[in-house]
Amino acid sequence: MSSAEDLIENQKYSEAYLVLENSYRIHLIERTHPKDLLALQHLMAWTLKQQGQYQRAWAAYNELLATQREYFVPDHTNVLSTLEDMALILEELGHFDKALQIHTQVYESRQKTLGFDAALTWHSMSNMAWVLRKLRKFDRALQLATLAVENQTKISGVDHVLTLAALHTFATILESQGYHKNAVDIYKDLFNIFREIFGPDHSNTLVMQYSIGALLSKRGEHLRGLEMLEDVFAKERDKAGNDHPTILKTQSAIGECLIGQGRVSEAKGVFGQVFTSARHILGEKHPTTLKAKRRYHVLTHY
Repeated sequence: MSSAEDLIENQKYSEAYLVLENSYRIHLIERTHPKDLLALQHLMAWTLKQQGQYQRAWAAYNELLATQREYFVPDHTNVLSTLEDMALILEELGHFDKALQIHTQVYESRQKTLGFDAALTWHSMSNMAWVLRKLRKFDRALQLATLAVENQTKISGVDHVLTLAALHTFATILESQGYHKNAVDIYKDLFNIFREIFGPDHSNTLVMQYSIGALLSKRGEHLRGLEMLEDVFAKERDKAGNDHPTILKTQSAIGECLIGQGRVSEAKGVFGQVFTSARHILGEKHPTTLKAKRRYHVLTHY
């Protein structure tokens, strides 16, 4: 396990998965008690999710959930953590209504079992706010995100990872409502914190750098935005390869920057690549695929 943990810490998820899979097989041969296999099953499913292999991860989480339900009550913290991860996969696949249902279920269970003084309860509320934003229910999203930030800060402290995650959700909702200056200030603060904690190439840091770059472009600062996004793209590609869904999101943002600079031909090429890859990786009806298809069609007839 230590080897797998080291690989996970260094974000080498595909290698970590192979180590975990081998360890799981050994435990099966040794007839380890099923409860002792749950931690391995969870890590295997999680590493698949981190690789962007969402269909395989979904199947792995379903198998894990079935086993957990044999040994734990429905509101057990492990069951709720699994459901939460499954909701995150649904978000990545564009199934926001289903994701919201699960996040709401997890929130209600945590409220009942842990109460309002537990960090995980407010983390669940922040997750609900994130999906409500995706569903364009901005007023309700902002209401929940504000509550989550206020209570998470009070319970966990300003620098806790759950508080920082709640702040990021809050900033994305501000951005969606047009409060770009407020949002970019929060993104920059989070970027500096994550860079100091995790380093410049960590996925958490890159998410914040992406958020800053994409928003700068939206505000008309296309050159600065493009520089930041191209740096994110290069680092993501080195870490995860060309087929990770996150890469497609960054490429789309780069395409938007190019449009803003009037570089239509280059933007068309980028969206053509995104459409081809997204159709294969995420499917024909995924929001990323549909957006890239629309952009490519418009630019083709520009």
